[in-house]
Amino acid sequence: MAKLPTLNQLRETAERANDAIAEVASDAAAAIETLNTAKADAPIWSAKTVAASAWVTNTDTAVKNAGYNYMADIAYSGITAADSAECIIYPASAPTAIAAGICPTSEIIAGAIRLYARSIPTAAISIQVRPILDMSTTT
Repeated sequence: MAKLPTLNQLRETAERANDAIAEVASDAAAAIETLNTAKADAPIWSAKTVAASAWVTNTDTAVKNAGYNYMADIAYSGITAADSAECIIYPASAPTAIAAGICPTSEIIAGAIRLYARSIPTAAISIQVRPILDMSTTT
């Protein structure tokens, strides 16, 4: 006949189970907090202006060969090359952006969002930007 567990053994098992449940709950709370504070889940838009004087000769051969001879960097603290960003040109700046042939995509480098253009814009361009965190690097 099998020996039945003692009351102390049952208590110890229950305590270990409670500890495991508490650890899982703590990990879940930390994961939820990470999601709540991640750039991808916090649609914080920032207004930025790219001065006409910010444009310099493009140094990326492949992009330059595609016809985009100029580039401008928009400083954005905390953004990394692994991230991406949404960039929306304000309607008032659209004619200037269209005339300059602004590239519809951007490149993210450490600390900045890089825009490309076929020619240097004749005036400042106002845009809204929102960083999107590369979630594959979040632990």
